[in-house]
Amino acid sequence: MRSVAIAPELIELLWPHAHLVRGRGNQDERLEILCLPSTTNARSLIPLKPASVPAGVLTRRFNGRGLRGTAKRMALMSLLRAGVVTRGQSHVAHLLPRSVVGLAEFVSEHLQQDIIMAVHIGAPRANQKPVLELMDGTGRAVAFGKLGVNPLTDQLVRAETSALTVLASRRLPHVMHPTVLARLSWQGHPLLLQSPLPVERATRPPAALVATAAREVAGPSETHRGYLSESGFFSRLSARLSSLPPSEVGELLNNSLLALASERARLSFCAWHGDWTPWNMAAAANRLMVWDWERYDSEVPEGFDQLHHAFQSAVQRNPRGAPVHARKLVARAPQVLGWRMDELTARATTRLYFLEIASRYLKDGQAQSGGRLGHVLPWAAAALTSTQPRFASNDPRRSEVRHEQHPDSPTA
Repeated sequence: MRSVAIAPELIELLWPHAHLVRGRGNQDERLEILCLPSTTNARSLIPLKPASVPAGVLTRRFNGRGLRGTAKRMALMSLLRAGVVTRGQSHVAHLLPRSVVGLAEFVSEHLQQDIIMAVHIGAPRANQKPVLELMDGTGRAVAFGKLGVNPLTDQLVRAETSALTVLASRRLPHVMHPTVLARLSWQGHPLLLQSPLPVERATRPPAALVATAAREVAGPSETHRGYLSESGFFSRLSARLSSLPPSEVGELLNNSLLALASERARLSFCAWHGDWTPWNMAAAANRLMVWDWERYDSEVPEGFDQLHHAFQSAVQRNPRGAPVHARKLVARAPQVLGWRMDELTARATTRLYFLEIASRYLKDGQAQSGGRLGHVLPWAAAALTSTQPRFASNDPRRSEVRHEQHPDSPTA
C-alpha cells in the first residue's frame, strides 16, 4: 500500500518508528484515520473510531462558518454514516505498527486520562505546524495542542505560551481566549496544551463585536504615546529589516520606514493579536472567541489588528488582487481607523502595518514555503510607493480631538 501524502518527518514526529498507509488495516492494525480532504492531500487526520470522534471534530471545525460550513459538515457526516467516504483508499489510512507509543500516549499520561488525537496541518506556509485536537472517548475536546517542528515554529509555540500567560492577567470582557493547561516538550520541540473554546456554540461574529474585542486587546493606548523612532516597535522592525539579505523589496521597506520615522509625529502604541482574521475567531453569546495568539505583541502602532482584518479578508475573497487591496486599504484608512485618529495619521499607520507584515513574511520565508502573500514585492510596493502624505502634525488642536471621534464605531 502507498503512504499518505504527508511529510514523513511529521509522521515520525507524531508516531515515532511508524508510518501511515492508505486503506483499511486488518483487525490487529485497527487505528483507522480519516484523511481530509483526501489521502493525497491530507490536511486533517481524524481517528474513525469511536464514531463520536469524527462527529465531534467536524462539528468544531465547521461551526460558526455560516450556511456553507453547516452544509459541508452535514454532507460529510451523511457520507460517513453511509460508508461512502471510508470505501477504497481515497480518504482512509491506517497506522503501522499499531502498537507504537506516540504523542497521544504521551499526552494521555500527562493528563491522566485516555486521549484520542486528531491532527490538523493546514495549508503550506512557513509557520505550518501540527495542531492537535485532543479528545476523550466521547469525542469531547479536552485540550488543543501546538507542537513546534523547526526553529521558527518552536519560537512561535513559546511565544503563544507567553502571550496566553499575559492575557490571563488582563480583563477582557468581550474576548474569550484559551488558557495554558501545560507546557511540555516532545522529541526536543515545545508542546503547548491549551484549553478548548466552546466552538460547538459558535456563530459568525458581528462587525461591532469584532471591533470592540480588538479595542479591548489593544488596551488603553492613551497611556502609550511617543515618537515612532523612539519606540520599541521601531527598534524591532529595524532589526528585522537589517537581518534580511539585500534585495529590492528590502530596500523599499527600509527606505519607507526611515521616511515615516523622519516625520517625528507622536503615535499611540498598544497591543495586538497579530493575526486578527475571520478564521481565527467566532462568536459565542456576546463574546468573541479568539485563538492563535502566537504573534501577540504588546507595542505596535494603534489600529494594526483592524487593518490586518480588513486586508486579509479582502485577500481571502480575491487572493490575486493583493496589490489592489493594499492600495485601497491605504486610501480608505481614514474610514477604517478614523474613530481613533486623523486622516494623515491613519494612512501612515496603514503603511507601518504593511511594513510590519511584509518584513514578517520575508523573515519567515513565506515565499519559499508556498505561503499565500509570500511574494511580498507586488503588494508592498502598491502600499508604500504611492505618494506618502506626511504624518499628522503635532498641532494640539488635532491631538485633542483624536480620542473623541466615534469611539464605538465598528471597523472593517
